[in-house]
Amino acid sequence: MADEVVAKTGSKEWLVVVLKKSESRLGERLWTSEVVKDEVTEIGTGKGLASRVYNHVLHFNNGRTHSIVVKIPRGPEDQLGAEKGDQEVESSKESCFDRFQNSECKFFTDFPRLHTVLPTPNVYLAIPYGDPDRDPVIVMDSLVGRAAVGCISDYYNSHQVFNMAKDTAKFQAHFMTLGSQSWVQNYPMDIIDDKYDLEFFKSYFVDAIGNFGDGSLKPLVTSLAPIIFNPKVWMYTLHTSYKSLGLPVVMCHNDTWVNNILLKLNEDGSLGNQVAAYIDWQFVHAGCLAIDLACILAFCVRPSFQRQFQYQVFECYYDTLKKEVEDKNGRVDFSLDQVILCYKANFIGIVARDLAMQILSLEQLSVDVDEWTREARNEEMFTKLKLMLKQTAEFVKVLPKELME
Repeated sequence: MADEVVAKTGSKEWLVVVLKKSESRLGERLWTSEVVKDEVTEIGTGKGLASRVYNHVLHFNNGRTHSIVVKIPRGPEDQLGAEKGDQEVESSKESCFDRFQNSECKFFTDFPRLHTVLPTPNVYLAIPYGDPDRDPVIVMDSLVGRAAVGCISDYYNSHQVFNMAKDTAKFQAHFMTLGSQSWVQNYPMDIIDDKYDLEFFKSYFVDAIGNFGDGSLKPLVTSLAPIIFNPKVWMYTLHTSYKSLGLPVVMCHNDTWVNNILLKLNEDGSLGNQVAAYIDWQFVHAGCLAIDLACILAFCVRPSFQRQFQYQVFECYYDTLKKEVEDKNGRVDFSLDQVILCYKANFIGIVARDLAMQILSLEQLSVDVDEWTREARNEEMFTKLKLMLKQTAEFVKVLPKELME
């Protein structure tokens, strides 16, 4: 299906029509200038499972250029389960793909000026599954050459993480102080089927992590799995802990790992400390305020950084959130201690859902590297997995006891 969509949806003629219909400066330019060439490159290979991503460099007859990203959801044939011949996994993953696309499209449509609140690309078109006349697709400005994602085998520095904490606080403050709170009901966390998909995540967690490296993580994995995949614990740690802790509901990205955060590039091409864009909003929902930073601290920093600075990161977040809300004539009537408890719960849920996926991402990254480098990356990943599991085991100790009953 994906190739057919590219054939009829990704052409230069199609893209020009889409952009002309947009209310944008680029759209206006296309009425007076001609696109003489469209250079297309696939840029998403090895950086995720949900979409094929193409960068279009449009060359105008006046010598100017403009880059556009066209993102097309993958079909069932592209999925993890299909690659491994696991029909049960394939069925589980297939049921998610339309939800991924539709969730992100709804978010971009409902909040067309998102880029004024948080660093995000300007979106020109967002078509969900189910449109009778158009293929599912998202068209947005490209940041290729100006920004880039990091590498899963590397880690964010302290400047980057604290900037992300401030970004998160400003984003959440915007939604907390909106006049209408209808977005809360409009954005439930229903992207993952908490009955059916839970079994997929549990089996993948146990198998992928338990068998990674020399297999010595298996005892820790098998002791944690019955707890963190208990349906009551799963719901609490990923969805509902904010309610029990007396915290407000906020809008969450819910997938803030390294491939979904574009950092601005320095003049020498290295990654800078400022975020250029948060991308891939398939998991967006109204939920727990700590979950996005929990994801960053679980997967995007060194374990030593996570242990040493995790609470300072949330102190920075809390102070920024309080100032932003008060500047908008709102009020923060909860404490940092409440936020920290929510973080510990969200950390458990994020590890349960996504820690094993880090192994898959590492495999994609290491396809073309030499064995010497691959060995080093695997050893680093093994240490990362072990320490994140140990941290999870510590946080499990502060979960409400009634969840275990």
